[in-house]
Amino acid sequence: MSIKFLLDNAMDTSTLTSIPDVTSTLPLTNLKKSSRSLVARSGTMGANHTLTISGVLTGSADVNSFVIGNHNFNVNTGYRLELYTDAAFNNLVKSISSTVSADFAAMPTDTFKYNIPIWFDIEYGIQAFKLILTNPASDFMNYFQIGRLFLGNTISIAIGASFGHNIYWNENTSQYRTEAGTLRSDIVTPNKVIEFSLNTIYESERSALQRALAITGKQKDFFISLFPESCETNMQIDYSGIVKMTKIPRYSEFAPSFYSAKYTVEEI
Repeated sequence: MSIKFLLDNAMDTSTLTSIPDVTSTLPLTNLKKSSRSLVARSGTMGANHTLTISGVLTGSADVNSFVIGNHNFNVNTGYRLELYTDAAFNNLVKSISSTVSADFAAMPTDTFKYNIPIWFDIEYGIQAFKLILTNPASDFMNYFQIGRLFLGNTISIAIGASFGHNIYWNENTSQYRTEAGTLRSDIVTPNKVIEFSLNTIYESERSALQRALAITGKQKDFFISLFPESCETNMQIDYSGIVKMTKIPRYSEFAPSFYSAKYTVEEI
């Protein structure tokens, strides 16, 4: 089962607009920033109201993936992604429509980050896109909110993560005891950590991945999905996210043109 790395984000150099306008205090430019607290938020929305986010790239880009990151969508929120080969939105090359299922809907009572990855059937050369969101008729949100958008070409590793991978929630929580003996803890939002190994990487895969990760380093965020094709939705959701590397992987050649490497990533 393959693993997908979405490292090069064409969204970060695109020009974004929306209809209607999002709020001035939480603008569309926040979609280009890797911060938990920076999000783009629409104005007040009612049932069946729509928000259209349009983006024009700096040039033509070959893409096969789109990710709606850190959203607040309820069940049955509609979304349609349109891809255009020109910057004037005249030549539609691909349209993908769906509604948010219960598995991918946000839960306002927790602090988890909810993402919707959209994998294309083939690679498309585009210069612009539109994302049209539609509020459900019932149980609708008062506003749309998105923390990050990704658009790019994934690097897929044919033989995915080996057994022995780890996933856990990390907390930088300070604890102390009061004079009366009560154990106190600071309130800190947890972050997801994924540790995994790729024990069979082909030479062509190593070259592409190592070059891309050298640019990304520890500084840039990216989207990763360890089990994008899993029939178990929990595996798709839990082992994916918008992350940063916390350790630089080393590639070991264990046989001619075959490599292995260990990775540690943390959710931003």
